[in-house]
Amino acid sequence: PDVFAGTTTTMAAALSYFPKVAGFIAILRIVHQPPAGGIGTDMMIAHSLLVLGSVTMTVGNILAFVQTNIRRLLAYSSVAHTGYLLLGLAGTFTQGLPPLAIFFYLFAYAAMTLGVFAAIEVMESNHSRLQELDDLIGYGSQAPFLSATLAINLLSLIGMPLTAGFWAKLQMIVLGMTSGSTPFRYGAIVLAFNAAIAAGYYLPMIIRLYTPSSCRAFQRPDNQPALFASALAAALSVAWFFLPTAG
Repeated sequence: PDVFAGTTTTMAAALSYFPKVAGFIAILRIVHQPPAGGIGTDMMIAHSLLVLGSVTMTVGNILAFVQTNIRRLLAYSSVAHTGYLLLGLAGTFTQGLPPLAIFFYLFAYAAMTLGVFAAIEVMESNHSRLQELDDLIGYGSQAPFLSATLAINLLSLIGMPLTAGFWAKLQMIVLGMTSGSTPFRYGAIVLAFNAAIAAGYYLPMIIRLYTPSSCRAFQRPDNQPALFASALAAALSVAWFFLPTAG
């Protein structure tokens, strides 16, 4: 969180995504190899991933929920999404399935999280650096298109229907519920509970966007590449909901 709060928006976006890709590719190369210790080792790895994922998502979401600083909130949210991925990885490992759900989640997460940071970059190119959640107030009326792209990407991070995030989280839940193991069913319930916690801090961001403010003086966005990136991410998120197999 301290790094997210102190670095540039572009670097914060990179830190929220690229380490996940590198880390999970490394983990996949390890856990999808036949374990040397047989079935006992196999289940030990799966249950370790289950515990790690459950703790990671819960701690990340709870700490994100109590934040008022935008960047620190997004940092803890990034931690929570790592937990979702760990839980999905445990499910694929237990069932011997290819990690397609993991890759789908990583692709969907790339669109939504990079779209959020791109929108923040546009906002900061017109004003001073965004700090607190209340700094978002008034953008909905002053910059409706930009606010809409940010709102769609935030809804995708929640996992709401009509966004790619819905299928991404649903696949993780289904992996847990169909694993045939009681601990993994509980893990799926923990994931659903955490999705509700995440809604508790993403939705207030959207509400603030569309809260009227007479103090906001917003100029036309002059960072067109970042605006295009945010819009493209939002469009991809919605398109993937209707064509999930294209992901």
